[in-house]
Amino acid sequence: MGIEKFQPGNPILTPPPRPPAETAGSGRFRLDLMIKDLLRNWYLVLGAGLAALLLASFVIAGLGPTYTASMIVTPSTEGALNKVQFYGNSYSFADDDPILGRFGGSKPNNFDHFIVLLNSNRIAEVLEERYGVSRLLFGNLWDQESQSWRKPDGLAFRVKAFVRGLFGYPEWKAPRAKNVRQYLRKHLDVSPVSRGAMRSVSLSGKDPEHLASILMWLFENTSALLRDERNAALRNNIAYLQDRLGQARIDIYRESLISLLADQERQLMLSQTDQPFGVVLLEPPVKPDAPSGPDPLLLLFAAGLAGLCLGGLLVLSVTLPRRRSSLALKAARPVMDGDA
Repeated sequence: MGIEKFQPGNPILTPPPRPPAETAGSGRFRLDLMIKDLLRNWYLVLGAGLAALLLASFVIAGLGPTYTASMIVTPSTEGALNKVQFYGNSYSFADDDPILGRFGGSKPNNFDHFIVLLNSNRIAEVLEERYGVSRLLFGNLWDQESQSWRKPDGLAFRVKAFVRGLFGYPEWKAPRAKNVRQYLRKHLDVSPVSRGAMRSVSLSGKDPEHLASILMWLFENTSALLRDERNAALRNNIAYLQDRLGQARIDIYRESLISLLADQERQLMLSQTDQPFGVVLLEPPVKPDAPSGPDPLLLLFAAGLAGLCLGGLLVLSVTLPRRRSSLALKAARPVMDGDA
């Protein structure tokens, strides 16, 4: 049997037809087809963007603007005290001023202790006892007429209370010093200022009326507590040196004790003056005039853009598999017709 010559129209030797140009890149993403799918389903993409804008609007309205008051403090040294007393709190310190410390250098222990005490439970108790700070920080729960706390009411609070009760958590209690401390730890920020040892202490909240006052009370009472701790330690040292001095019989030993005692008494005398101890307030806090955030326009823009992107992804997640399956059927149809 000879080899059959090729003849046009022979179904066995005729090469299979090429698939349509549209199927040539079915295994890859095609930008032109994706744009067509998005334009064909534009209403779904736009609907997702509008839904995101609506949700962001409710969130922004619920959060409300946030205000921030800040002050600048620095370790107290002899140079800092002299300049503040001469120029006042408006004196501008240079970044490389030696009284402010060097970049990467160590800070005085009293200043470190001051920073730690800002968020301590002791300071929160003092603020609550003297000024009733919880009424200012949680003013939406305080009834000024009856001078009593109102229990929060609403669907969100009820759901939260129910879930907490299922797991044995205690019921809601009126704010107190513990809540003041939690608020300060969450909303009080201490950050470096430029390269020196200066620190910016800022407090954020929803009510701009009392933020500056609370910061000032925080500075004054923390400085006072730091001074009291120092004075108590000096008095203990003086009492100990006086006791040892009464028992000393050697002249050289007595002279050393007298010198140490004089130094401790001098430090106690200086710490009882009105000069700042441990920390100097360079820039006092002022009432914030404008919100520090969040920016509603920026949030709405970001939410709308995210909604449009999410809507586009949802549309493509549905149309791309359909298009691939359709193109696969078109590519397989000529082969099935040839078999028939």
